[in-house]
Order: sequence, then C-alpha cells, then structure tokens
Amino acid sequence: MIAEQIAEKHSVDDRGNPVGIEAADRAFIHALVLDQGQQCPAPTLEDARRLYLKEKVGTDETKKMELER
Repeated sequence: MIAEQIAEKHSVDDRGNPVGIEAADRAFIHALVLDQGQQCPAPTLEDARRLYLKEKVGTDETKKMELER
C-alpha cells in the first residue's frame, strides 16, 4: 500500500513502471515489494534471554550474573 502511494505520485511508462522517481523512493519501493513474501525469523533462545534481561532483571548486577551462569 505504501509502495503504491509513492508510485502514484509519478507518471508511468507503457510497462506500468514509475517514471522520474528519485533513487531513495525507488529503493524504498523495491525493499517494500521484495519483503512482502518474507516472514520474520522465529525467535531464538538468545532473543528470549535478551527480553528477560530487559524486562525482569533490569540493572540488578547480581541477577545479571545469575542469568549468565
């Protein structure tokens, strides 16, 4: 939807591609279109550790050391 809104600001050629689009907008549209079929990677154990550290441990150094062990 965002890519379409950016592309609508420009005229299109006979193949439907925007004409006169800036490099930044072209790169942004390209990234949006390519990422449509990709999914976020599954969370890892390291992701869970970082989240736990952030939400439960905070700045407590003793708890940080316990978590590392």
